[in-house]
Amino acid sequence: MAIAYENATTKNIDWGPTTGNVSFNSGTNSDRCVLVFAWIDRGGADTITGATYGGNTMTAGTAMQSGITGYDGRLFWIAGASCPSGANNINVTVSSGGCKVGFVAVAYSGVDGTTPVSNETTGGTNSSTNTWTLSSATGNLVVALASMNPAGITVTGGSGTTMRVNATGLTTFTANAFEKAGASSVTISGTTSGSTEWWGTAVSLNAVGGGGGGSTNKTLMMFGLG
Repeated sequence: MAIAYENATTKNIDWGPTTGNVSFNSGTNSDRCVLVFAWIDRGGADTITGATYGGNTMTAGTAMQSGITGYDGRLFWIAGASCPSGANNINVTVSSGGCKVGFVAVAYSGVDGTTPVSNETTGGTNSSTNTWTLSSATGNLVVALASMNPAGITVTGGSGTTMRVNATGLTTFTANAFEKAGASSVTISGTTSGSTEWWGTAVSLNAVGGGGGGSTNKTLMMFGLG
């Protein structure tokens, strides 16, 4: 079964709250997977502590610091029997209210429910171009998610990418998500329209039945600009 894009959303919260939530529809197709990349512009030693979808705990990826003072990010995912269908709330929690919080979420179907995600690669840059290189497989999908500062930055995906989110209208950040077909090694990148700080993560989504052979896997990249 090929991996298929279902839906996407973004959320931006100003200073103060320790949680942020938004209703998100993961679709009704089988083998669903929801990816959430959350970020904070922290005023102190704040951290992203967790995320849930429909009340179910999402698996946490690597806690990352962007290399840019004050900006942190973390990927969360949920798949298989734990991932509810239809409209449910995404809730992201941080350690205190002393930071700005945002997240971008993307849903796919056709994803392996036991091992939905592999080969997470994180990174941040002050450059106009951000690049992630990771192992994947034919039939899998590479997805990149990112956040950028400031808001209003346009991102153009590199060769072979499909843009799913280019949210330039948030109050503090720009949020992006784009994807590229899986292969043994995949480089996925984006270029911004102006000077920015950005940080994010890329993963390989594993298709039901495994990569290679006749199925189609995809790679998703998610990132944010701050």
